[in-house]
Amino acid sequence: MNVEPEQVLFAGERILWTGRPQRARHSAQELGMALYLVIGVPIALALFILPLFKHSQPGWLVAFTMIVVVGGLVQAVGYLIYLAVIQPRVRASVTYAVTDRRVIITGGLRVRVASSAYISSLRKPELVQHGDGTSTLRFGDGRQAKRPMPVPSPFRREAPTPVLPALSGADASTALAAVQQALTALSHGEASTAWSSADSLPALTDATPAGWTAMPGEQVLWIGRPGRVRWWYGAHDVYTSLFGVAWTAAVGIMEALAISQHAWPFAIAVLAFIAFGIHSMFGRLLWRRARIRRFTYLVTTQRVATVWNLRRPRIVSAALSDLRPAALSDTGTLTFNLAVPATQQQPGQATASLLSPAATNEAPVFLDLADAATVYRIVGAAQAGAMGLTTSPA
Repeated sequence: MNVEPEQVLFAGERILWTGRPQRARHSAQELGMALYLVIGVPIALALFILPLFKHSQPGWLVAFTMIVVVGGLVQAVGYLIYLAVIQPRVRASVTYAVTDRRVIITGGLRVRVASSAYISSLRKPELVQHGDGTSTLRFGDGRQAKRPMPVPSPFRREAPTPVLPALSGADASTALAAVQQALTALSHGEASTAWSSADSLPALTDATPAGWTAMPGEQVLWIGRPGRVRWWYGAHDVYTSLFGVAWTAAVGIMEALAISQHAWPFAIAVLAFIAFGIHSMFGRLLWRRARIRRFTYLVTTQRVATVWNLRRPRIVSAALSDLRPAALSDTGTLTFNLAVPATQQQPGQATASLLSPAATNEAPVFLDLADAATVYRIVGAAQAGAMGLTTSPA
């Protein structure tokens, strides 16, 4: 599936400008973290870890210390490699587009994802010039609303206010002019988001799932289910499983040493860490697949929703008027983000986000769709209707 800007336009939408970043820029936070890893980690190793080995220590403590040290060094080296090699490639893969309705950003190496925001919902655009001759197009002062740290999840991507960095001088001026042209057209009612008659709604082939109750005046536009359920969903998910393998191997060595030295209280305590490692490797994957296979997705004139029945019906839904345009990936996934993110994180959300894409306090995610592009356009038209931009599709 192609998710470049030209392929994710809604009916009647027109591209006013497209461009790409000129170079990869590293933020001060990224450079600070790299400096800390290069200088701080060796200093911490020399000051706090090495002195422990001046005297004889129990074998299990030596093993535990080495596991922590080696694990930390591997993480540090991995981050530096990502910062120096992978991240520039990721940023170079990005494509920007300004249409008469949205700002669209498509990026990714192995998995391409197209995310967007309605221009009418963004703050005033402005250009920020840099000393290297490039400019950044941002909206407002670039500050984000205060919110909790994002929960790492293979199903949830942060959706901050769109920023178009590292543009050449000419590209930056043209992009700004395109945004201003779109804003002018919207203010005069010249941009239309009418549902195209050529894109007729597919027939509803699935029954409404148990536990679903429509709201007054709500009409179901589309019902679907996941296609082929994958084992892993992105690099973060694979990393979690690999971490589980390394963790289980490390604590397994600790368990063997504790048993050989008859440190029974420690050996019993380590069993819980072994169970955590097994869960990270494949336990969570089995539980998640059992959930996803029971998912039913719905798009209505008012909401998007995921419904599933494991022990009892569960529904996670979000009002279309509260969402940004869906993010579409070339793996057949639609991700929904709240226009105003939740300011508080519910207890247990971090664990739940690894187990299921529907077990969050935000919006649902539609995974493994057979025809994600069609569903994407249905959602776009329904959202335009819910936001009063046009008549809802029917």
